[in-house]
Amino acid sequence: GADSYWNYGINPNNLYYIVWRWNVGGAAYIFVNGSQILSSSTQPAYSGTQPIGISRSYGQDSGAFGGRIYMTKIYNRALSDAEVLKMYNYEKSRFGL
Repeated sequence: GADSYWNYGINPNNLYYIVWRWNVGGAAYIFVNGSQILSSSTQPAYSGTQPIGISRSYGQDSGAFGGRIYMTKIYNRALSDAEVLKMYNYEKSRFGL
């Protein structure tokens, strides 16, 4: 499948600013609170016709995220590392991160 998996110490009752970025060519990155924690050079582009799922794999009944998602943004281009950090710094006071 084309799902991204990562093991990061997420603590219950804490708020996190998480960004998943995919670049044309197959490089994927995950950022937590403005810092890159994961990269993969083999993440295929989505080519299906089914809806994109956020917080779970499409068609899966197990493994779904059990928390709250306060905000979701989708861009038509990959943000730079500097843009990810700038957005985190802008939003952290709003959400108390």
